[in-house]
Amino acid sequence: MRNSVLIREVNERITDLSAWHDGEPRELLCECGDEGCIEAILVTRADYQTARKRPRRYLLASKHDGEAATTLVAARDGYSIVRYDEGVA
Repeated sequence: MRNSVLIREVNERITDLSAWHDGEPRELLCECGDEGCIEAILVTRADYQTARKRPRRYLLASKHDGEAATTLVAARDGYSIVRYDEGVA
């Protein structure tokens, strides 16, 4: 979980540094808990904002969305929005 929080902060810095137009996906890092994961995902601005509205929601590469202690919120092409279960995040 600690890695997920760290990568989430990195992604927030990426989005803060440049303009993000509504129709363009942005390359961000998978926010899974695997410390060795450096997988990039293309995320829409709307999905990024949906994930950030709730503190326990994270953006994961599709192959990581079955991670323990998570609930799938939305599945997209190449990535998913998941919620870490209570007590984990």
